[in-house]
Amino acid sequence: RATRATAGTGAKAFLDQRILLEAKRLLAHTDLPVGRCAHHLGFRDTGNFTTFFRRQTGLAPTSWADMARS
Repeated sequence: RATRATAGTGAKAFLDQRILLEAKRLLAHTDLPVGRCAHHLGFRDTGNFTTFFRRQTGLAPTSWADMARS
């Protein structure tokens, strides 16, 4: 309830947004491969991270990173 009152969204959505923001930062501003980014963000499996990222953005992490860097 506190997250919804403060941020206007549920706790899960709030955490997903924060994880996505950090993922985008890592992909755009570092040379870390996707697997290392996934591990840094707490994902045990790169595939799970890729699924999460694609669900949130509509793009694979590598595709998004290529666009962000160009």
